[in-house]
Amino acid sequence: MRRFNPFILSSVSLAAMAATPAAAQQTKSDQAASQGAAPSCQVPAGTPLPAGCTVASNEAITVTGSRIRRPNLESPLPVTSVGGQEFFQTGNISVGDKLAELPSIRSTFTQANSTRFLGTSGLNLLDLRGLGTPRTLVLVNGRRHVGGDVLNSGVSVDTNTIPTDLIDRVDVVTGGNSAVYGSDAIAGVVNFVLKDHYEGLSLRGQGGVSKYGDAGSYFVSALAGKNFAGGRGNIAVNAEYALQNQFFGSERPWLARQDAFVQVDADQLGPDGPDRLFFTDVRSASLTNTGVVRFGGPILAGAGAGTASGLTCGTAAHGAGTAGLFNCPYMFTAQGQLVPITGTRIGLGPTGSFVGGNGENFRDGNQFQLSPQLKRYNINLIGHFEITPAIVPFVEAKFSRTDTKGAGSNGPAFFTGTTMADPFQNFFSSSAPVGTPGRTRTTNPGNREAIALNNPYLDPAVRTLITNQILASGVNNCNFAPLTATDRTRIAAGTFRFCERLNMNGLGNREEDARRDTYRIVGGIRGDLGSSWNYEVSANYGHLKERTTLKGNLDIQRFLLAMDSVRNPATGQIVCASQINAGRAVGYYPSLYSSDPNGAAKLANDIATCTPINPLGGNFTEAQKAYLLQDTVAKGSTTQFDATAFISGDTGKFFNLWGGPIGIVLGAEYRTDNVTYDQVRSSTWATPSTTRFRASTPRRAR
Repeated sequence: MRRFNPFILSSVSLAAMAATPAAAQQTKSDQAASQGAAPSCQVPAGTPLPAGCTVASNEAITVTGSRIRRPNLESPLPVTSVGGQEFFQTGNISVGDKLAELPSIRSTFTQANSTRFLGTSGLNLLDLRGLGTPRTLVLVNGRRHVGGDVLNSGVSVDTNTIPTDLIDRVDVVTGGNSAVYGSDAIAGVVNFVLKDHYEGLSLRGQGGVSKYGDAGSYFVSALAGKNFAGGRGNIAVNAEYALQNQFFGSERPWLARQDAFVQVDADQLGPDGPDRLFFTDVRSASLTNTGVVRFGGPILAGAGAGTASGLTCGTAAHGAGTAGLFNCPYMFTAQGQLVPITGTRIGLGPTGSFVGGNGENFRDGNQFQLSPQLKRYNINLIGHFEITPAIVPFVEAKFSRTDTKGAGSNGPAFFTGTTMADPFQNFFSSSAPVGTPGRTRTTNPGNREAIALNNPYLDPAVRTLITNQILASGVNNCNFAPLTATDRTRIAAGTFRFCERLNMNGLGNREEDARRDTYRIVGGIRGDLGSSWNYEVSANYGHLKERTTLKGNLDIQRFLLAMDSVRNPATGQIVCASQINAGRAVGYYPSLYSSDPNGAAKLANDIATCTPINPLGGNFTEAQKAYLLQDTVAKGSTTQFDATAFISGDTGKFFNLWGGPIGIVLGAEYRTDNVTYDQVRSSTWATPSTTRFRASTPRRAR
């Protein structure tokens, strides 16, 4: 659907009536640049100025937030201008990282913050006032720019595509813009003004690493420009390459160790001391990269809930009820042995945390990424030619490619004994034979995410320890309810399933590799109609093409099949139970519901190729990784077409108020934004099709 939206008298500036119009703020670099623009005019005090030097410029400049030209950057709105040279004074290779230092811009999607969500790694989006990136309008030379993301909003501009060396200044306006540009400028407007009379050749390069020997940052740029036809025309070309290497918290002592405030008082309203205290070297009591098994503590469900079980490991000084009793956490070693988690217990029950000891803080190695890897290639062209002052054709063109690789703090897949919601757990009774419909409990023999006491990978001594601890506590370590008669029977038979909590770091981090290609071309004609009126007619086309590979996705169906390992009585080899017992050959939900027409074929293939895994110690072979993990691909695009025409001027020739003439703009705009997204279905599904959405959104300009 497309719509033509004319508008008349869309913006009338009455700033001329104001006694003291607000002046745009200038950075020091802007001031220095203006002072150094004509060095021959800088003379000692008391010396007459050379001929041709003027004290102030009368050049009319169009202020961002309005298409009305005003002299000397006077504006009824607060404007912050950042000079182009500012971006060369830091080691940042991203324009957005520099702008995020302004108080008005929140660092929602800077380079380091871009990996918080899937599909956003490497994006650098501006967020004025923290109202969200879709409410910050980003312009280039006062014109719209195609969005740089697909999943976040589809309209936010990735500042990685802006040519750094071509930037003359950046205007940031934080008020009164929705009347001009619409609701996507509620927070404000950021306008990148490019150099349009650059002449000469500039080569620039920079590189560096952090004091920790990582975080390598490199930038190379070439800018060439030429004036011609007596200065009436200009063309400039810029090419740049930038590389930011990924780096991790483990290389920094202040991040490798986790320091945090921990809640120590359950009664947060009482006068009995602070609710939270600051601790150094905090470690988890519930999850490790080798696996945790928790025993006892308070009873959390069933009879006696809120009271102590038969086994506890200390009390919380300011806890009450379940918050006052600690359970007893053990962790597997890499060799499959089970040892107590050590350290000083802090926090509140039933789990709390540890200070020091042998636990895990998930900060070592590549577990805690601070910034993703970014490679950027930009090629830009800008030019114009003045046929007459009233007819000035102009053109802008660009190609930008960004390649990113990031994991952020997503980490690898994990399980807790109940995370995957095994169909056995939810659809088969704990007391009836497998295959009988009905409710169940986490102790169900079919809950393949939990580990049976007769698991062939379980060391006999460890099996005895786990059995004794569960019996001593008197509670099921999955739901912490009192053991039933059925539970005790299964414990004796070795079929009882206990819950382990494992962060599967041995499988590697889940990460995304994204390539984003941006194309944009602008063409039009502008000109001056006398001394106080001007016009512009332009067409603007932009297209973003994105391809993201999500690596390290856990195939849940294969995971559940591989977890359910037994020893083949015929061969003595450890195999997947589904390969020798048809009653255990149950897939994940799509197959169970028969929603996937290829589900049965996929299940049969997954069973035939099933590779059993040993979850006790967090070690995974390459064959196990190949069986469990699948990569998925997402493709997206954003296309924008924007045609605008306006005429602006003032009434100075025929009507003036006390403060001066009235500024007027008349204009019209036609714009469409189209977003597409295709993602391969979850790796659990067998059907080779994609999930798609299409959006074609005409937007009205004001």
